[in-house]
Amino acid sequence: MVSVVSTQPLPKSPDYRSVFFYADVTTARLDTISSFFAQGKLRVNVGTVLSLERIREAHLMLAGAPHNRGKIVLTLAG
Repeated sequence: MVSVVSTQPLPKSPDYRSVFFYADVTTARLDTISSFFAQGKLRVNVGTVLSLERIREAHLMLAGAPHNRGKIVLTLAG
């Protein structure tokens, strides 16, 4: 597991190794990552999809409230 979000210690587990590093986010790098998704070279595990109105619930999940394993995605009405 790799985190570029938090410098807090990541959970220790005998099942995986975890590290933190700082990522310099640029448009070019985001474009490259987007192309990897489009080509099927990267996949994301979406666990929960919520409307933007439920953002408080999403924050509670990030803080430890139970939720499905995977990314928490917020959708915009449109």
